[in-house]
Amino acid sequence: MVLLRSVLKRASDWMISVLAAMILIMMGTIVIQVVASRMGINTIVGWEQSVFLFGKGITLNSLIELHWYLLAAVILFPIATLWAQDEHVRVDFIYRSISSRGRAGVDLLGNVMFTLPFLIMCIPAAWSVTMVALKRGERSQDDGLLDRFLVKGMIPIAFSMLLIIVVVELIPLIKAVLSREKAK
Repeated sequence: MVLLRSVLKRASDWMISVLAAMILIMMGTIVIQVVASRMGINTIVGWEQSVFLFGKGITLNSLIELHWYLLAAVILFPIATLWAQDEHVRVDFIYRSISSRGRAGVDLLGNVMFTLPFLIMCIPAAWSVTMVALKRGERSQDDGLLDRFLVKGMIPIAFSMLLIIVVVELIPLIKAVLSREKAK
């Protein structure tokens, strides 16, 4: 269990670095969008062969959509990281006033009653939507990005990462609830 937590911590740290890079890329796309728009340029660069995600060029619309894809990733992927670091939202002024065993009980109850059922229902539905987008070849209608399934696929991937974190945390929570220790 300690090894698994260590691996999850390293993965979490790596994810934060990747997300920071995505924010920088997103800022760059916004700057290029503004400059290209101001100059009246729609096709920023083009090429002969179709390239993954961009097709035959980078357009103003593809940069706008790339900005939205990156924003989706920056919003969705920290969910598991924040959960693993115990930084997720809750009513902390009440939570901190109860014993560690009581906090473990609240976390266990919340995970089993709310988080796990939500994830168990949501992940298959999100995968289904992603697979439909992949099979249909959904893409931008406005000369933007290809492969719409990528942005739709972020939801089941992010929620699956969260499911792994929640399941890994169940055993320590059960142990804490069953312990005889009542210290704050």
